[in-house]
Amino acid sequence: LQSGTCFVRPYGGEGFHWLRPQLWKSLFGAQKGLFFHWPLLLLGLPGTVILWRRSPMAGAALTMHGMAMVHLTSAWWSWEYGDSYGPRPYLDHLPVAAVPMTTLLGSFTRRAARILWWSLLPFIALQLFHAWQYTVGIIHPFNMDLEKWRAIRLRTDASWRGALGGDLEPPPYAPC
Repeated sequence: LQSGTCFVRPYGGEGFHWLRPQLWKSLFGAQKGLFFHWPLLLLGLPGTVILWRRSPMAGAALTMHGMAMVHLTSAWWSWEYGDSYGPRPYLDHLPVAAVPMTTLLGSFTRRAARILWWSLLPFIALQLFHAWQYTVGIIHPFNMDLEKWRAIRLRTDASWRGALGGDLEPPPYAPC
């Protein structure tokens, strides 16, 4: 009713590349890779194995959800999803990712779980530090790669704010 037509294509000229998804970049790439930005999510992989053993139906559902989500996300023409810190399209699925992670943690003895928790704190601190770097403009919202990550590693000085360049739009909108 609002558009005056039955079929609306809000992303005209954009779409999915179903046969050429950017799986590796979407999962491990330095620009917006899921496990590059949130390496703690790798704990979900062994947790999924444990979940499969405990409940094959739950393990299968979780695996199919993960595979569909990764394929759908990485098949979008602009798989990096523009300006953001980290892999933005995966955010809504983090509660689902918590299921295998908690399954893994629940399989440890109390002492082992405590040791693992304390070993995770540096990763959590690093994630918070990177979020701060993004907020103050040290981490570029779109054009990060491995070389740029190395350049800004543990940088806090104000001279690094905006040092990686302006915030130009990604193709096909560039030059902006």
